[in-house]
Amino acid sequence: MVSNLIKNNKTDIFLMCLFLFLILWSGNYLFFETLELKKQDKNTLPFIAHFEVKENYVVKKSEFSIAWTDIKKNDGLIENDHIFTDKDASAIIKFKDGAKINIAENTLFIIKKKNNQSIINFKKGLLYAEITKEQSLSFMMKNKLVQIKSSDAKLQLNLSQKNDQIIVLKGSASVDSQGKRLEIKENQVYSMKNKAATVEDLSSNLTHPIPKAQIWQKKLSQVNFTWKVLNSPKVAFFIIAKDPEFKQVLAKIKAHENVNYSPSSFGRLYWKVITMDHQNKSFDGETRSLTLLEDRAPIVYAPRKNHSFKTPNTVSSEALFPIYLKWDKQKEETYQWRMYLENKIIQEGEQSKTRLLFKARKAGKYTFQVKALSSERGSSDWSIPRAFNIITNKKSPIQLTSLVTNLLPLHNQEVILNSPNDTITFEWKQENKSKTFSYKIEIANDKHFSKRRTFTKIDQTSFTWSPPKLGVYYWRVKSNKYISPIMKLKLNKPTPPPTPSVDTLDIEIILPEVETTQKATWVDFIFPTAYAEAPTIPIVKIKWKKIKNAQFYIFQAYKDEKMKHKLFEKKLESSNFDWHSPQVGKYWFRIAVVDGWSQQSPFSTLKPISIKSKWQMEITAPQLITPNHKQNVKWSSDLKYMFTWKSDKQENQSFTIQFSPDLSFKEILYEKRTKSSQVLVPLDFIKKELHVYWRVLISGPKKITRKSKRRLLTFTHALTPPPVAEVKNIKTKKSLPQEKYNYFSIGVKPRKATYSLNNDNIKINSQGSVLGTLSVSSYHLFNKVWATKFDIEYASATLVNDYTYTETSFLLQSSYQKKFEQIIFNFNSGVSLNKMTLIKSTSANDINTSELTLSAVHLGVILKLNKKLHSHLFELNIGFGNINKTMFQYLWERKARKHYAWYLGLGLINIKTKNDQEQISSEQQFISTGLKYAY
Repeated sequence: MVSNLIKNNKTDIFLMCLFLFLILWSGNYLFFETLELKKQDKNTLPFIAHFEVKENYVVKKSEFSIAWTDIKKNDGLIENDHIFTDKDASAIIKFKDGAKINIAENTLFIIKKKNNQSIINFKKGLLYAEITKEQSLSFMMKNKLVQIKSSDAKLQLNLSQKNDQIIVLKGSASVDSQGKRLEIKENQVYSMKNKAATVEDLSSNLTHPIPKAQIWQKKLSQVNFTWKVLNSPKVAFFIIAKDPEFKQVLAKIKAHENVNYSPSSFGRLYWKVITMDHQNKSFDGETRSLTLLEDRAPIVYAPRKNHSFKTPNTVSSEALFPIYLKWDKQKEETYQWRMYLENKIIQEGEQSKTRLLFKARKAGKYTFQVKALSSERGSSDWSIPRAFNIITNKKSPIQLTSLVTNLLPLHNQEVILNSPNDTITFEWKQENKSKTFSYKIEIANDKHFSKRRTFTKIDQTSFTWSPPKLGVYYWRVKSNKYISPIMKLKLNKPTPPPTPSVDTLDIEIILPEVETTQKATWVDFIFPTAYAEAPTIPIVKIKWKKIKNAQFYIFQAYKDEKMKHKLFEKKLESSNFDWHSPQVGKYWFRIAVVDGWSQQSPFSTLKPISIKSKWQMEITAPQLITPNHKQNVKWSSDLKYMFTWKSDKQENQSFTIQFSPDLSFKEILYEKRTKSSQVLVPLDFIKKELHVYWRVLISGPKKITRKSKRRLLTFTHALTPPPVAEVKNIKTKKSLPQEKYNYFSIGVKPRKATYSLNNDNIKINSQGSVLGTLSVSSYHLFNKVWATKFDIEYASATLVNDYTYTETSFLLQSSYQKKFEQIIFNFNSGVSLNKMTLIKSTSANDINTSELTLSAVHLGVILKLNKKLHSHLFELNIGFGNINKTMFQYLWERKARKHYAWYLGLGLINIKTKNDQEQISSEQQFISTGLKYAY
């Protein structure tokens, strides 16, 4: 079998390597560039529309994302964006042509585009559209394309389970759907019931309150609802609810044209009127919303009521005492406030924030009031007065000059911290040494010590402190009733470190004296003529002068002086670097230093380094000349053959020619030592062997030995074959059919999976979920070596919290096949497309579907061992891209009939992916079984 391995065609090997290189290059060029385009969609794709107004929680997500993000005013929308309004939320979207849509709460739709026409794929909820000039709007309502054209109209679109409606509230419009056009006038409704479109007159016209009305009430009271009946109905019902779908109905009242209704709470409400004719046919009309807002004065909650503030000194114009006042936020535009001192207004103003920094100039009793100003309701009542006192601290400090002296750091001293972990040591001296004192040290950001840090029970005359951040601090020392002068301290970080010098670099090359022999590996079977044992590469030690306050060093090495080809970059804590196993050649390197504040210095100038091997200067491996590799020789017992090679002329060198039946030369059939570069070898040691490997060893100074490449010599024995007897009428056993390589298979692959998903909205950790999987595979061999292979898999499982997870993958690969007797090697490379879907089965108010589409480049290898009636298959497949997927499986295949076989297997799968918004990982164990058809 080894002989067949060695006889592989070099051309096939070269084509295989070239094919793999082209696959990797094209995958990197096409696949990764496509991903970059997807990431840059927000910046490159033109905006279709943008948000003008947004209230409460309105979110959107792109086509390639699972996570929903909160939108802001003036945010743009591109093709395939999903928009959703939560409870009590609303938004207004304006398109490029000027058309506007007003979105009510609990509404979901997707913006599509076709033939430069924007299409709103309406999923659920309530929309209001406004058209001010000759424009058109297109909607997808229950998988039907509806196009609305008008020059001046206001419309209401309602999507429900029972009926889809388009109501013209003002103006007129034409509606095109499935090739049918209908004209709709004011107070008419376009309905889609039972897959048929109809236009009917509204049975009622709502008059009060106006659409999206805001009603302010100091306490809950009656609201008058009026409407006008447009026909002669049998009965009319007033319905009011908390949601636009009218699932949470608050009241249903039988009335003719008005109702006085008393709401039970503040908030947003929806109302409509349903009429019923004499044939008991009901008519549903316009839906309006209104918001009940509580009209009350703001509530001041800071400072505490009647709180007293003690100033460190007498309050004056030079030293203002700050007081923070806060009150609750309402839906107002601005707030008006007044500050009283002893019942006299001393300051007033207007602002939009709910926080005020007031700086007092005098001690006394202060009173504060605030009221809300709104363009819609006017102004609220003044808040309840909030009173507080400012008291002067009359206890004057006593200088501790007779007790504590020589305070360090000095006043106004600047201290440089080498890292954020550095500490400051405060020191002072005690004049009266006959008595022991305990000290308190105070550190603050301001000289008034309003926010001070006090450290107590300090018996020694020093204190070590870790500052939280850089800046200016004030500190003082207290003992009993005495206090020291106030000391000012400035804490700064150093300037960026200087460029490290390369003048003191000390480069040392250490070379080993003994060569280690490498063992033969599987590479030798694929590339038998390219194998030559190389010497051990030395370790290069690079040292430089240690730089003060260095946190770590950055070491960069390049192949060229222009720094276009970087070899590597290392972060080193010490001022030396051990370069293990470098290749012989010339390189350039440079060094930068990073200090304790993560400030990086400029890089040093490039320093060249030449790495040379002493072995290469002393001795080189012999180059074999004759016989050629794989040369065939007719063997006879008295045959002698001339073997030649060449080598650099060195003193005191000798050669040893060796022959072995195996590639690793564990068994030596014959060897001979000579000082010449040719030798005549008698081949009488060749008896039963059909092939023999040979090589030449050269020995030089310092006992260094180099080995040549190994060559194969094959032999043909001159033996006369025995005569073949004529055989007649002898029944032979039926031979097995020829091995077939093309196949199509289908099977199941149940998995036990551990699944983890983390993004802004969903966090799932599922243990032991079982995924039911259906797999389909096809393999087609175009010639003896090249084939195409594709696999399709679909998996589904129910995770925690009613989440259903599905995974669909399509893998297309090109395969290079080599057959060695009963062993088949397959080297595969290709690309895959993976789609992951997460569905939550909850109420209709929740977002129920999240999708993620990922791609990967795959490399794989398959080893198949064929037996008489069964075979063993080992497969390893690795995918990398924006999804990393590793799969290993073992299959046992049983041949049932001429074209059919069934298989049983087991394996492991590991999936990991991560982007700006999602993190997904899964570990899976599976068993597989199915049927294979070979042809």
